[in-house]
Amino acid sequence: LSIQMGAVGEASSSSETGWGGGPLHGHRVELCIAALRGSVPPLLIKDFRSKDLKGTGGKLRVTLKKQIHLVYEDLLRTKPQSQSQSHSQSHLRRGLRRGWKQHSQPSRFDLVTLGDAWLPSAIQEGLISPIMAAESSPWWDLIPDAGKRLVTRDRHGMMPVQGNGAGGGFVWGVPYRWGCLVVLYREDKLRSARGQPHLRLRDWGDLWHTSLKGKVALPSAHPRLHTALALKSLGRSANAGLRERDRAVLGDRIRALRGQVKTLCPSSSLKALQAGDVWAAVGWSHTLVPFSHHSSKIRCMAPLSGTLLSADVWTVPANRWQHSDAGDPLRHRVIDRWFERSLDVAKAAPELKTLKYGGAGMALLNAKARHHGNNANSDGDVSVVLDGKTGFLPSRRVLQASEFLAPWSAETIQQYHQLI
Repeated sequence: LSIQMGAVGEASSSSETGWGGGPLHGHRVELCIAALRGSVPPLLIKDFRSKDLKGTGGKLRVTLKKQIHLVYEDLLRTKPQSQSQSHSQSHLRRGLRRGWKQHSQPSRFDLVTLGDAWLPSAIQEGLISPIMAAESSPWWDLIPDAGKRLVTRDRHGMMPVQGNGAGGGFVWGVPYRWGCLVVLYREDKLRSARGQPHLRLRDWGDLWHTSLKGKVALPSAHPRLHTALALKSLGRSANAGLRERDRAVLGDRIRALRGQVKTLCPSSSLKALQAGDVWAAVGWSHTLVPFSHHSSKIRCMAPLSGTLLSADVWTVPANRWQHSDAGDPLRHRVIDRWFERSLDVAKAAPELKTLKYGGAGMALLNAKARHHGNNANSDGDVSVVLDGKTGFLPSRRVLQASEFLAPWSAETIQQYHQLI
């Protein structure tokens, strides 16, 4: 599993064999990638082929997958035989129903897209390999600290408690695009707010407002999400532990949130929002931000106290390394260059410099925090609205308070069941 994908000995770090040097010419390295549809701009693929592979005889083959779970199922089919006994019984039963064979073949992909939420199970199942020597690779410094922490996990898929780099774990992927949880709301409906004063929807706590009872849509029934929203509404981190002294208050908060909800289905929530049956819909930017362009009545916002972040991550299939060419240093260098181009915000396609289309380049988390202001209104009020005036990006203040969700430990899951 510990195949080196970063700097490959002296050969990859020497300036005499650097990217674009003589040794690459005449070698036909074929890079095969399975990517989430919409997460890789056509311009990036075109530039990599025309600039990075120019004169090398190399090829880039990209297979687009409609949904992440389809990528995950491909990884299950190609799971290394040495790991076959560690399949969960549920995966095995599901696989047998679909006619899968109980033995595997090497993956045909060098890299595949996974969402960060899929990393724990992919690591536990032995479906992906860690990227060794990642910290010494040229692309590592292009990843924001939050992104480095996100992909640094132990063998159980858990994130290190401390540190902002790879200390305490392995690097299991390269985050290349981020999105966030946003709220779409019907401004026309909130003006009346059932006879009450105009409700300004600016933070998570506003979802508990009495005028929104039965008018809120959430993207799922997952307890991790509901708990995170409740914690944020109480002014705490979404990754805060479920402290015993806070459990009664937190439990009440979660139950009250569920009382506000009309639907937990992402597709039906947007239809309900258009119809006016739902006044506020919570969901991920890749779906909700593009939808917000469809009506002048619908506004989009990233809550003031910070939102939840998500990322698309390049990962290395564990079974890829059964191929005879897997250890080729030239292949590693091509992959390193793909990582670098995926992360270089200066060369990024226009659609990755904004959340207008749902997702932005990973390095923009750093660039946005360093160079952009607070998106304050004329009265000094920090804007939470995502629209053309704000470049469809959260303000610096919102981004600095935002966070990726860490997976729950077995102990925390048990505490949750005691909570509810």
